[in-house]
Amino acid sequence: MLDIQTCIQKRKAISHTLRDDALLESLLDSVENEIFCALALNYFNNGHKRVREIKEKWHLSCAIDLGRILPDASIRFTLFGLSRTSSDRIVITQWLGKETTGASSIPSDDFNRYLSSCEQLVNAGIAPQDSAFAEYAMLDESALIDTRWDPAFYQKKYRELRRMLEKESTVPLSELAEIHIAWSPAGHACGAQTVPTLRASNIVFPFSPDTVQLGPGSNVELETGDVVLSMMGDANRALVYTGDSGTFAGSRLAVLRPAHEVSSEYLCLCLSSDLVRDIAASIKVGHGHSLIGPKDLREFPVILPNLDESYYRTEYEKLSHPNKRDYIPLERLKTGQPTDIESILDAEYARKVQAHNEKQLREFLQSDIRELNTCFTNGAYKAAIVLAGSILEAVLIDWLSEIHGKNFFNSRYRIKLKNGNTKDATLENMIDEIEELEKPDWAEEAKCAHKIKYMSNRIHADLCIRTQDVNEQAARMVIECLDKVLRTRGSSCLE
Repeated sequence: MLDIQTCIQKRKAISHTLRDDALLESLLDSVENEIFCALALNYFNNGHKRVREIKEKWHLSCAIDLGRILPDASIRFTLFGLSRTSSDRIVITQWLGKETTGASSIPSDDFNRYLSSCEQLVNAGIAPQDSAFAEYAMLDESALIDTRWDPAFYQKKYRELRRMLEKESTVPLSELAEIHIAWSPAGHACGAQTVPTLRASNIVFPFSPDTVQLGPGSNVELETGDVVLSMMGDANRALVYTGDSGTFAGSRLAVLRPAHEVSSEYLCLCLSSDLVRDIAASIKVGHGHSLIGPKDLREFPVILPNLDESYYRTEYEKLSHPNKRDYIPLERLKTGQPTDIESILDAEYARKVQAHNEKQLREFLQSDIRELNTCFTNGAYKAAIVLAGSILEAVLIDWLSEIHGKNFFNSRYRIKLKNGNTKDATLENMIDEIEELEKPDWAEEAKCAHKIKYMSNRIHADLCIRTQDVNEQAARMVIECLDKVLRTRGSSCLE
């Protein structure tokens, strides 16, 4: 029978190690058919000889996220159950709430209830419902990836993401580009010099080479056309380098030199997407830090392009120069000559909408509504959908600025995570917060907003939607959803 508190006390009594853990080894030597041991969360994720030997003789029966159970350690722990025989169902649980354990804190009531639910699930097969604080799953052994026994990797959203990727045509990133990881070793030729060094903070649009400051340099000198990638923390950002020679990538940035099969622009669009952010998050969670390692980066799944490269170059131009957008060249790549003008969005909406930041919101809407009408008129339905998402985001930023009394056009809007940390809010986060603040009145509008977000993100970023799926009907559906949402700010946007 599993007794989690007893397992935790045993862990506290014997110092943990990342290899050849003494507590684990003593349990493996016992005559028990099933053992439970609290170990560092990625203990079984490596390919060390001893780990391979254990996996040959023992089967995983459960992996329960414990968080930081030691008061003097920052390492997250997982309670692993190992059985001499295979199990029909493997229990995987993940704590999603705030970290409350540590030197000066006591586990919360929610965390104690979570541990009790885990015990019931393992001992009696009683499956609790998922909550805002925890997620529970019972998986077939065939669903396990041998090098990933950490619970967070098997969260529902990541399992669904992997199933979606299985339906797509993907290849490892290493097959599409040379991958160079920048580092500044002691004694390296660049290490003691003061040279232009591009850092993660420089990876913003529009990119300006003038913002690159002097620094220690690295082992990677940038070349025109390189894709510079930062996948540290909660965000992933990429840009195509267009500066002069003599500039070096900052430490821990990845520099990709694409092969002939794909363009730099396509890789940049793909690697900056929400889809890739989620894939990266699913990889990071089991490593105890927020950085993609070289091996994971080489194996990173990239969806192959399904449109002509000139399309992606035009898309990247719009992304990298947000103040110089012109969608007519994109349309000519796809359907030829423009057709008669039809305005699907009422240009007067920019004047009629309720606005907290008058000048910024109205100027933004005037530009984007004009461009959306041009796109829709000329059959550039993908671009029209992207702009619908852009309009939605601007209106929600203004709305949240009004609620919180702060201009979030000038400073990023950040949300607080369940673990107490903060991060830059995504469009999805903004929709969820407005829905929470306005409930129950904004439920249907929130569904419409999520539809817009879903379509806009997939087209603009991960580019998974096939061309034939994005037609006039799809664009009209998105814009009708936009109209329903924007009515809550005092106006209709449809002509």
